[in-house]
Amino acid sequence: MQKDNMLLFFSIQASTMNTPFKVTLCFFAAIAILLTLPSGAYSQDFGNALEFDGLDDFVFIGNDTILQVDQFTLTAWVHPYSYSEPLPDEQRMEILEKAGEYWMNISTTDAGYQRDMGEVRVGGIFEGQWHFLDSEFVVPLNQWTHVACTYDYDSLKLFINGELDVSKAIPENHTDQNSSDNMLALGCKNVSGPFDPIEAQFHGMLDEISIWDTALSVLDIRALKNNGIGHSDPHWLELVAYYKFDEANIGSNSGDVQDEKGLNPGTNYGAYWVSNSTTSISGKDLFTQLPILQQNYPNPFRELTHIPFSLTQAGSVQIDIYDTGGRLVQNVVKAQFDQGDHVVQWNRSGLPEGIYFYELKTGGITESRICTITK
Repeated sequence: MQKDNMLLFFSIQASTMNTPFKVTLCFFAAIAILLTLPSGAYSQDFGNALEFDGLDDFVFIGNDTILQVDQFTLTAWVHPYSYSEPLPDEQRMEILEKAGEYWMNISTTDAGYQRDMGEVRVGGIFEGQWHFLDSEFVVPLNQWTHVACTYDYDSLKLFINGELDVSKAIPENHTDQNSSDNMLALGCKNVSGPFDPIEAQFHGMLDEISIWDTALSVLDIRALKNNGIGHSDPHWLELVAYYKFDEANIGSNSGDVQDEKGLNPGTNYGAYWVSNSTTSISGKDLFTQLPILQQNYPNPFRELTHIPFSLTQAGSVQIDIYDTGGRLVQNVVKAQFDQGDHVVQWNRSGLPEGIYFYELKTGGITESRICTITK
């Protein structure tokens, strides 16, 4: 059902109800529709991306006080082409860096700082101390991988494709976000100005880079991976910058880079806008191997809803319900299912009205969506 048809459906149904319930239903329906409409199998599947040549391409953002965050979340879709040529010998290629504050990069050597080629490093400066994490996961070439990290005053965590990869306890009170000289750059090491020599250039495509002034939960990160970021995101006010790279600049290698928040736009120096039609993630073809978790119906619902999903091969399936705080509140099903299309019923069983995540796990793969319970 298309977005406009869904809105019409809810309007027709609401017209037969009393006014207070009508208002409540329309409110929750609007939220649910905006939050759950998928843009593809994963959020980066359609739209555009920026392609970096590994030599001299980068995006310069500069610095603003809003980019100085204490708790934080960094996310990006990465699609590296090579870990060697044409890259200079710099041991890493940067996804984003605000030097002395926070950064995210990928190793391009097996020798540098006891890292393996293709490992992700995320880090930051916390009360004068430099802390970082190296992933156990090795990012494959020529495929999309979702990378995210969080810091919540207690620990630094690194997530790969929506799953926790590694974490490190850092019980500090805040990060060091006091310098106005630490410029933000995408696709290269931090620079103090757009015409400075650049280092650690990225070689490949980057998409949907975001910076948040909060530590998102694992369910939040999975939702971003699956559905992208919209104005109805429950943490929209804590999003400080979001570079979606969907400008209508296909084939161009210059111009302004929009921040979807409208606060910290940047300038593209050399990277080409390309149409993003790649549909693979970490070696798994999205349309031939991964399960497809579809939107529940009806949604919003009062007592009972249906959750449809498809399996490309038989296996054990578990579907759980989480609240917006990431707490498990109910198990819907845990059983063996054959290959093909399936639908399971979920009864709210006394859960209060509100927004929830339903999550499907099978064969080491996890998918999640958002739904709404109303009165």
